[in-house]
Amino acid sequence: SAAYLGSGSLPMEKLPGYGVALGIDGREAGDIARRLRLDDAQIFGRIEDAALILDCRTITDGQVDAIAAAVGRIPGGGAA
Repeated sequence: SAAYLGSGSLPMEKLPGYGVALGIDGREAGDIARRLRLDDAQIFGRIEDAALILDCRTITDGQVDAIAAAVGRIPGGGAA
């Protein structure tokens, strides 16, 4: 996976890394992203090729359970 550093002085500079593509049958990536942003855990990802990508560079070991629980609160996301 590669994230971009953003606008400003380095708008085209890529930052290589690893990401997890998150999908839920019957849900579009934008809907999953919105639900995770609005969840109490406030999880932000990016949409790439119609998939929600969570950048592993920004996730700590202590946040994994909170992310799993938030996904489980999305209808169709399974039990957390």
